[in-house]
Amino acid sequence: MKIPSAITHSKISIIYALAYCFERASYYGMRVLIVLLMVDSTFAFTRAKALSIYGFFALFVVLGKVLGAIFGDLVLGNKKAILLGGVLQALGCFALCIETSIGLYLGMGLVIIGSGLFSSNTLAQFGKQYFNKPKLLDAGFTILFIAINIGSFVGATTTSRLGIIDYSYGFVASGLFVLIATVFVYFINDKPKVVNFNFEKIEVNKAFFYVLVVVVFSGIFWMIYENSSFSISLIQNAVFANTESIPKSVLIAGLSSFIG
Repeated sequence: MKIPSAITHSKISIIYALAYCFERASYYGMRVLIVLLMVDSTFAFTRAKALSIYGFFALFVVLGKVLGAIFGDLVLGNKKAILLGGVLQALGCFALCIETSIGLYLGMGLVIIGSGLFSSNTLAQFGKQYFNKPKLLDAGFTILFIAINIGSFVGATTTSRLGIIDYSYGFVASGLFVLIATVFVYFINDKPKVVNFNFEKIEVNKAFFYVLVVVVFSGIFWMIYENSSFSISLIQNAVFANTESIPKSVLIAGLSSFIG
């Protein structure tokens, strides 16, 4: 029995899920190595300084998604924002290969902007594929989040192994992951779905402030989470316990990525 196309997942939605899978592989792969890079001999940051920088990085990644969504919806368009974000995120990963302060901060900044543009607008484009299939929306996002978890696992595993050889190899792999994701999106031939908003009827009321509070506190929550018990204990074990059986880069953030 043939299932009507109206109630099946489109090829475009699957491609967007694959693109997000590779982008998450890039982000979590980069995240595995970033703190180790800061505490290694090149920078020799203290644990407190490295964790502080990483905490602010995690906060700005969350806030970057909000700004990326606004920019994609109101200025550039979702698909163009995805392509721009993918390029910027790849450049950020490659910049981290330059083991100088400029390379470090420039790389993190580009990853924040690029990830914000890519991830938020990919979610928007993915959701648009279900405008006429609301009954499949939950199933569609289940597929998307499965892709996200697969991507984070593959990215963290791959870059951690490459990081054992050289940090630059891991960051290059992260950059290539997001470029692959960008290529997926570039070749999607979907017609833009336009949603008309009547801005004259939009009022700044309590709902606006509720949303603002949620956004701010979600950013603070993730900043604290990234530096809380589990992550800190992994960093301490990786950097200071001379663990021989498990690669340090896997300990520091790989496991955190797998469960996050």
